[in-house]
Amino acid sequence: KKSSSTTISHHGTSQQYHHTQSYGTMPASSVNKLLRRGNGALSSSSSTSQLYPQSQPQQPQQQQFQRDNNNKARSVRFFVIICILCSFFSYQLGRYEVFDSGLDSSTVGDILQHSNLTSSSLSSSLPQSQSPQSQSPQPPQSSSQSQPIQEEKYAYTTSLHVGTKFMCGAAMLAWGLRNRRPEIDMAVFVSGFLGNEQEHERAMTYMKKLGYTIKTSPLLINPFNFSDLERRFNFCKVNMYAMIDYTKVTYVDTDLFFPFTPPDHLFDQHEGAPKPAARIAWKKRGWINAGFMLARPNLTSYWDMLKRFHEFESNSGGDQGFQNIYWNKYQFGFDGYDDDYYPRLVNWQDLKRNKTINPFLRPDLPERWSYYHPFGMKPWMCPKDTYCEKTEEDARRYIWPQMQDLWWSEFDRMTTAWPWLLEEPWRDYCIKPMPDDVEYKISRDEFWKQKKQMQQESEANGGSLEPFLRPFKKKKKKKKNDDD
Repeated sequence: KKSSSTTISHHGTSQQYHHTQSYGTMPASSVNKLLRRGNGALSSSSSTSQLYPQSQPQQPQQQQFQRDNNNKARSVRFFVIICILCSFFSYQLGRYEVFDSGLDSSTVGDILQHSNLTSSSLSSSLPQSQSPQSQSPQPPQSSSQSQPIQEEKYAYTTSLHVGTKFMCGAAMLAWGLRNRRPEIDMAVFVSGFLGNEQEHERAMTYMKKLGYTIKTSPLLINPFNFSDLERRFNFCKVNMYAMIDYTKVTYVDTDLFFPFTPPDHLFDQHEGAPKPAARIAWKKRGWINAGFMLARPNLTSYWDMLKRFHEFESNSGGDQGFQNIYWNKYQFGFDGYDDDYYPRLVNWQDLKRNKTINPFLRPDLPERWSYYHPFGMKPWMCPKDTYCEKTEEDARRYIWPQMQDLWWSEFDRMTTAWPWLLEEPWRDYCIKPMPDDVEYKISRDEFWKQKKQMQQESEANGGSLEPFLRPFKKKKKKKKNDDD
C-alpha cells in the first residue's frame, strides 16, 4: 500500500484521470471513492494504465488549506462589495452638502419656528415613553393647540457689494419706502467689504442712519466671468434666499425709484413659494427682471443654487440670467406681477426700432405709473445740473430729461427732510463731479434752451423733426487726398 500510494503521488500531482472505463469489475465510481479516501486500493501494477488521467486526490491538510483560502476569498469579495456600496451612498449623500453653521441654540430655535417645528410640535409628533400610571387615554387636543400658527415677518431688502457707488441710490430707496407699513422691515445684505476698513465702517454707519438693518452675507463669485469686476460678484443677490429671519422678502435694486407709494401690496398678493414673484419681462420664455422680485427665503433652495453655479453659464452674465435658467429648468418657474396694477417706467430705448429717438424727442411723463428703473448712468452719477452719458449713442438710448428732473426734485425733498445727507462725511455719496469717461454732456439750462428753440423752428417748418435730429447727426469724415 505504501509503494502504491507513493507511486500515485509520484505520477503526478498535475495529472488527471477520467473514469470513462471501469477497473476490472469495479465501477468507475468506486475507483473514484478509493482515490479520494487515499486507502491505496490502486497499485502501481500495469492495470493502473488502463485508467484515463483523473484528478489527484487531496490530503486532509490540503483540503483544510483549500477551505481556508476559499473563506479568505469570500471575505475579500464581501469587503470589496461593502466598500463599493459605502462609496455609492456617500456620493448620493454628498450631493446635498451639509455645512456646520455654528448656530447657537437660540438661532436654531428661530429656524425651527420658521419651519413650523417648535418644541411643542416636535414633542407631540415623537412617541413618548409613558409610566404605568399615565397609560390612561388622554383627551384629544385641537389642531390650533398642537401646532401654533407661524407669524409672518416681511422685509424689503437690497444688496451692496464691491464699492460704494450705489450708496446714493440706497438713500433714495429708503426715502421711497419710508411710508411702508410699520410691520415691514427694511434690510440690506452686505457682501464682503465695500472698501478699506475706514470706508466700510463709514458706509455701514450711513446705511444704519437711513434705517436699514445690516445683514452680512458671503461674496458670491460668478465662475464664468473673471474680466468684468462688477459682473464677477453680482451673484450676491442670491443671498436673499438665505434671509431666514423673514418669511417673505421683496428684493429691490438700489437704483429703483418709488416717488409715490411703496409696493406693500405685493406681500399680500403673492405667496413667494414655490414660485418667486417678479415682473415677467420676456413672456414667451417666462423670464423675469431680477431687480424687483418677491420670494420666501429657503435654505434648501439657497444651497442648491450655490451648488449649480458651475453647471451652466448665465445668459446675461449676472444673477438675472442664472435665476431665469434655474427657476424655469430646475424648479417651478415664476409668478408674474400685475403690470396694469403697478406699472413700471424705464428709460431704455431700442435704437434699431426707433432710429430718430434722442433726449430732445423724449415725451413727458405719463399720468399713471408706479416706479422707475433707470438704465445706463444713474442720475446721481452726473452733476445735479447736467445730463451726461458715456457715448452719444448711450445718450440717445438712456437720457430722459423729464425723469431725471423728477428724480432730483425728489432728492431735494429728501435732503430737506434729512439734511445730514448733504453734510460731511456723507455728501460725496450723492454730490459728485463730472466723470472723466463721459463723451456726451450738456447742462440742464442749455438743454431746455436748445429744446425751446427747436420747437419754435419745428413749428415754423410745419412740424418737421429736423431741428431735433440735428445735434445727433453723424458727422461725415473728410476723405484724405492722395497727396496727403
